[in-house]
Formats: sequence, C-alpha cells, structure tokens
Amino acid sequence: MTEYYKDMAIQELSRHRALQSSLYTLPEQIARLEQSLTDPVSVLGRGEPVRGSGYGGAQDRLADGMARKIRMERSLACARQAVSSVETAMEALTEPERMVLREFYVDRERGHMDRLCQELGVEEAAVYRLKNKALRRFTLAMYGPEGEGGLPS
Repeated sequence: MTEYYKDMAIQELSRHRALQSSLYTLPEQIARLEQSLTDPVSVLGRGEPVRGSGYGGAQDRLADGMARKIRMERSLACARQAVSSVETAMEALTEPERMVLREFYVDRERGHMDRLCQELGVEEAAVYRLKNKALRRFTLAMYGPEGEGGLPS
C-alpha cells in the first residue's frame, strides 16, 4: 500500500462522520435558501432605492443565491458519494477490522486502545497489527489494486 493511498484512506475515514452529518444539514440549508429565493422581500430587498431599471440589486441577489444553491447541491452530491464509498469499502472488512478503523479514525475518543484491547481480548500489538491489516484491506476496497502498491508488471 503506497503512503499516498494510505493517507487518502485515513483522510476519508477521518472526515466520514462530518460528511454523514452534512447529508442532513445541507438539504436543510438548501431548503432555506430556496425559500429565501422565492420570498419577494428577500429577493427585491427592503426599501432599496430604485436605480436605473430598479432590478440591478435584486437581480444580483437572485443570481448570487442561485449560484450558492448550485454549489450546495454539488457539495451534497460529493458528500453522498464520499459517504457511500467509505460505507461500501467498510463492508469488505470483518467486524473486528471495521471496529478498529472506526475507533482509530471515524469516532476516535480517549481510551480507544483500552476499549479495543478489552473488546477484542488482545494486547495492544495485536490491535495495531489488525489496524494495519484493516487499513490495507480498506485501501484496496476504496482504490483497487493501485492503492495496494500498484498493479503487477
């Protein structure tokens, strides 16, 4: 497993929980933005002096809001893809491997090593070996054979 792919795998695991949360928060933000885009007071402004055609500021606000909505929708699509990829790759692992990766990278909390040793009934060295094995298998599931160190020649 190349260091590049290992680092990418760790990064994906580390941001997984936050991306899962964004699957709930982004649709809410998009809905609020859509509401503001259909609210005439939000679009036209309050007591804004009329200049020229009278729609310059309103058109700018509408265009800006629509651009923000598109960016949020793209961000939501990317978050869905990333969450799905991690969950699919995690399914390729055994339950102890999933547990170790979750404890080390996804939901890391103080005392995770003691918890893992106790739940798995092994010493720290065995937990680290299992973590390395799980990370290799996760990387292979995420990035294919190239993530495992390159395709054989």
